[in-house]
Amino acid sequence: MKENKNNLISSYDLMERIKSSDQLALRMLYGRLWEQMYVLAFSILRDEAVSKDIVQEIWIDLWERRNKILNQNIEAYLIRATRFKVFKVLR
Repeated sequence: MKENKNNLISSYDLMERIKSSDQLALRMLYGRLWEQMYVLAFSILRDEAVSKDIVQEIWIDLWERRNKILNQNIEAYLIRATRFKVFKVLR
């Protein structure tokens, strides 16, 4: 089985690189977490377009706020952000 090079760098290290404006690190983290975020949004909303939009907004927000986000558990942060935005849409 071939190991994905994307998983050789920890999410913590990727986030540190993102804070230094490393767009490659952002793409790597995106590739690692996008599907999980999308599946979560879609499982609640059952709307492909809205789910994709929500996930895209979160990634844009992450990039824009990269220096303000604490780098403790970026996966948990992104999943929480997804849930928050999904439930905001449902209100």
